[in-house]
Amino acid sequence: MYFETKHKTVFSPRNNQLEPFYSALEKYAPVLGDSRVFEDLIEVYETLDSQEQDDAARN
Repeated sequence: MYFETKHKTVFSPRNNQLEPFYSALEKYAPVLGDSRVFEDLIEVYETLDSQEQDDAARN
């Protein structure tokens, strides 16, 4: 799954523990989508998801 923002496509997490974070981002995208705070939250979300994938690849 994914949702679109003005600047990018946000994909569902590979890590199930991030699903609540993803759901909140998706829910509030229509309201907060143009804000710098929302962009920062997406950046944090994507960093956490990619770190989890990197950690799994190392093991």
